[in-house]
Amino acid sequence: MLIRVTLPTHYHSEPPARARAFARVQCRRRRKPPAHKFDFPTELVGMTADVRLYYDPQLGQRGMDLAQQVKLNVEQTYVNCRNYFAIAGQPVNVIIAPVNNQTDGTGGAYHWGYNFDTGGELYCDAAFGNPLMTNGLIVAELTESFMDAQNKGWDCGGSNGEALSRFLAELESGGPAGALAAFATGPVWDRAGRPNRIDATAPTDQDAISIGCGIVYLYWMMSKGYTAAQITQAGCPDGSLASNYTALTGATNPWKNFSAAVAALSGGVTSDDPWRAAAGVALQHSAYRRGADRLGLIRRLGRFIRHDDGAACGEHAADAVADRDPGIGDLDGGDAAHLADALPQRVHAVHAVMQRHHWR
Repeated sequence: MLIRVTLPTHYHSEPPARARAFARVQCRRRRKPPAHKFDFPTELVGMTADVRLYYDPQLGQRGMDLAQQVKLNVEQTYVNCRNYFAIAGQPVNVIIAPVNNQTDGTGGAYHWGYNFDTGGELYCDAAFGNPLMTNGLIVAELTESFMDAQNKGWDCGGSNGEALSRFLAELESGGPAGALAAFATGPVWDRAGRPNRIDATAPTDQDAISIGCGIVYLYWMMSKGYTAAQITQAGCPDGSLASNYTALTGATNPWKNFSAAVAALSGGVTSDDPWRAAAGVALQHSAYRRGADRLGLIRRLGRFIRHDDGAACGEHAADAVADRDPGIGDLDGGDAAHLADALPQRVHAVHAVMQRHHWR
């Protein structure tokens, strides 16, 4: 079965390291006990309408803390991905695990197959202390299943689809300078001399140069006023990003216009978003990070609380906190009770503001 892997940028310049990463994933699948459903040992953390969230218990308490933090927003993350494509999806299993033997997010993420039926199990590296990073890795894999269901030319095994999945993952994890900054490929394309990967899609999801061209193009379209949802829903009718440009604008010659815009950048391509089209996204995710960090602190402190006479029916105070399963509103107080749900909508609102104010 085909495997789709999202790895940090440095793997693309180190073929032996990339080969080892693929080999570890494939070996784990071959060696899993027959009774195990997943590639890793798992414990169920929680269920939503669209997501079953698991973690590998070998990660210990820090893994459980991370999983609880991710659980705060995992359903909204799924809904956001569905809204980008404007189609129905299918329920998925998300497994937080030490992918490639890492626990800082640099192990990346992977899924088998290319659609919800074969690729509905999303394995994401446990980024201890950084739930936004793990959330971004979830998006990188989940959106690839949506691509097949949409069937509009985004190829999760090609450079255009890989660029889109990374683009959307960045938007859902603090922007291009956010939690997935180590996965940036735009500068790789720039250093390679900016070859044209707009008119033709590379038939691989592991070519950083082609992916980098694609993701810089996607942020360029956002800088021109198109939202991520509009870009995604336009698709790539003939399989190329050139056809995405024509579907959105009705114009032709995207490479000429795009390459001229890149050449006019005063600072060159130093990130996936040299246009700063998504500059407001990081602010929209800062409250989520604060809330998730505080939830982890509450759970850690709870382990040291023996008794609290104020807890209901003689409960330990830690149990009372855990049973409430506080959201971000509980953590920040005030009128923020629905911030966890409202946050992603605010991100999309930022995109709408950009549509009104950026040049076309």
